[in-house]
Amino acid sequence: MKKKKVLKVILFIVLAIILVFLVINIRKMLIIKDLCEKVEKYDTSNNYYEKITNNSGSITEFYCKENNQLLVLNTTTQNEEKRKMSIYTKNGTKNTYIESGTEKVALLNNDNVLGSVNIISLKYNNLWDLFTMSIFTSIKDGQYKGKECYILSFSKSDEIYIEKETGLRVYAKDGTITDEEGNTVVNIVEYEYEFENVDDKVFIEPNIEEYEVQEND
Repeated sequence: MKKKKVLKVILFIVLAIILVFLVINIRKMLIIKDLCEKVEKYDTSNNYYEKITNNSGSITEFYCKENNQLLVLNTTTQNEEKRKMSIYTKNGTKNTYIESGTEKVALLNNDNVLGSVNIISLKYNNLWDLFTMSIFTSIKDGQYKGKECYILSFSKSDEIYIEKETGLRVYAKDGTITDEEGNTVVNIVEYEYEFENVDDKVFIEPNIEEYEVQEND
């Protein structure tokens, strides 16, 4: 009788643990699914501006309007030297303008460079993917600059803030980097967006006469 009672207690504890596990992960699955559905309309937009600021000293700006795209990469070296690369894509043709110090170079018809930046969103292929994602992801409520967010954590140095209303990523701790003094610090990334507001004037290319021209056939 005592053995039966012990077995019943053990079985009850095991079932309780399984139930709690399922409840927690079903909640996380629903949250992730909801965020994916909300961000979809932004992910497929063809008229948006995105700015990505990194504490390593780089700023990425991307403008997209139908078939026109502009990617601007601003970086600052450890010697405080600023470098700017602007990649204009029009009907599949890419022209790249590089400014580094007093040097200005234009690479025309240059298809071997990055030309776009996609809006980062959560992805899963099927229900099993969604389930496994929820198991290995910690989710809690939080705020970022007054926006209500879900904070998704994957490790101590990997954490993203996703706005509840839109499903857009607004802040992230993305691994680690080495600072100027050789210390290992968390890589901080901030995201800003504007939709349906890109002006055609953005895609006007610089005066080519100010650049040393290199053309690729």
